[in-house]
Amino acid sequence: MWTSGPCADWAAFVFSSLGTDRILGLFKFGTHAHIDAFVRGTLYMNPLRYFAQLEAEEHPDLRSDSFEGVGRLIQAEGAILSVQVEGDYQPVGQIAGAIQGRPNDGIQANLFCMYALREPTGQQFIDPLNFRFGDTFAVFTNGDEFLQRVRNAATLAGHNLRGGLVEYIDEHQHHGEVGIFRKRLRFAYQSEFRLAVIPGVATPYCLQVGDLSDITITGPLAQLNDLLRIQRPQQDFPPH
Repeated sequence: MWTSGPCADWAAFVFSSLGTDRILGLFKFGTHAHIDAFVRGTLYMNPLRYFAQLEAEEHPDLRSDSFEGVGRLIQAEGAILSVQVEGDYQPVGQIAGAIQGRPNDGIQANLFCMYALREPTGQQFIDPLNFRFGDTFAVFTNGDEFLQRVRNAATLAGHNLRGGLVEYIDEHQHHGEVGIFRKRLRFAYQSEFRLAVIPGVATPYCLQVGDLSDITITGPLAQLNDLLRIQRPQQDFPPH
């Protein structure tokens, strides 16, 4: 049985505090049981290294990502690696591709991942590739309120919280910082908005934010594109 919050009008949900990149809505995708636990107030946050070490799934571009935890990318295609021998550098070999720089102790963070709906550029609101995450969606009727509740809960629990949109990069071109909020272009269809508890813990962490049923609507994920619409504001024209 699907539940709904106080607003069941499938118009655009506009969140004013999510930065300059216009977001129409924040969604969470998952199994019915996971979404039910989420609506009850549990944010299940896996450590960043979980996604890097995850075994290849049936769909390798879903959750498993060996790039998670990379701190920097250094484009070094064609560079020569040398080793110093008795004061002179001797060539060892030629480097192919980019060098992945990782902090010695890894990037410590626990993540909660959502889908950020942007202004649609095609016939569908959400790429159906996202429907592989489960059978249920939750959407916020008040994204600002949700984020405020998460901030409050993180502060009470003594955590540092960061949030933001993921930037998708070409790993063959990008040179510089990667970190928590950059991923490879192959994952761009996920249009991800992340909440990160830093430094986090090495195991999955559950942040309790309190009941969210008053600001969420849930439904069948496979039908989501059919349930969404955008209502354009009516313009009042002055009389002639």
